[in-house]
Amino acid sequence: MKKLVDFLKESLAFWVVILVLAMTGSLAFFAGQNEDGTRTFNGNSPKYSESIEKAYCEVKASTDSAVASTLGFEAPQDSGSGCEPKDRELAQMGSGVYFRADLSSPASFVNSMNGRGFNEGYGYQCVAGFKQFMFSLSGRVVATRTGGASGYAGQVGEIQALGFTWHAGQSGMRDGDWAIFGGGKYGHVAMYYQGKFFGQNQGSGNIYVGNAFNLMDLGSYKNSIIGYFRPNIWANLGASTNSSSSSSTVPSGSVSSSAQKSTSSSVIVQKGDTLGGIAIKNGWWQSGALFGNDGYAQILADKNGISNRGLIYPGQVIKK
Repeated sequence: MKKLVDFLKESLAFWVVILVLAMTGSLAFFAGQNEDGTRTFNGNSPKYSESIEKAYCEVKASTDSAVASTLGFEAPQDSGSGCEPKDRELAQMGSGVYFRADLSSPASFVNSMNGRGFNEGYGYQCVAGFKQFMFSLSGRVVATRTGGASGYAGQVGEIQALGFTWHAGQSGMRDGDWAIFGGGKYGHVAMYYQGKFFGQNQGSGNIYVGNAFNLMDLGSYKNSIIGYFRPNIWANLGASTNSSSSSSTVPSGSVSSSAQKSTSSSVIVQKGDTLGGIAIKNGWWQSGALFGNDGYAQILADKNGISNRGLIYPGQVIKK
């Protein structure tokens, strides 16, 4: 017995390795693979505690963010992860769904995309439509860092590198220009075309699902335009057919009433105003970041004692 015990002590590691290999081999041979990549004997995915699932999804979110920052576009792979947004029952399609559209003219792009949808995995969102255009133009896309389309006004350098030129405000806007709107929680992005706007998620009953490319008159909402990106390939289009002075373009006088009631140092907030939009319309913001924690909108919020820079009210006085 003493010799047997000594033998087992000396060779314990060996037998542990053999046992682990045997168990692993049995699992690989007899267990079936589930949709989420795990393997179990009964065909059901393993169940984890709520705290473990939360920790896993937090790690996944940080990984997706790091990938987006590195690659320059947002392509979270949600399908099968268990971390899909609960209010958006849409399978993630990933970054491979971008395709080339006809950019020979603004009319050609409208004709080739009208009624067609571009879905990154969260429905037909306006930012996904703009990314579709970016990809057609340059083969690359830029993800909005704020989660809303209005954030693109603070990412001018990144987007101009893809073949655009930024213009603040809406003066001179013409067919083919991509307008960045600052109204609402997320803002909007759409291509100006013949007095209307061509884009995704316009007039949808459910903003989380959205709708495909369509051409709409956005009415007074166009007053919230922060600026627009002009594709360089269309920079030399004739002013006679595309100039904003024509009857089909945005009227030069259609600016927010906050600008009409402003002074050199203060503005009375009107319905639909944002801090970023106010800064643009009144010429307070000249350079540097507009949005983000270090942007000019945050500086205005700090100066005026506003705890949430995205939440201002009609009648409120904003000082420069």
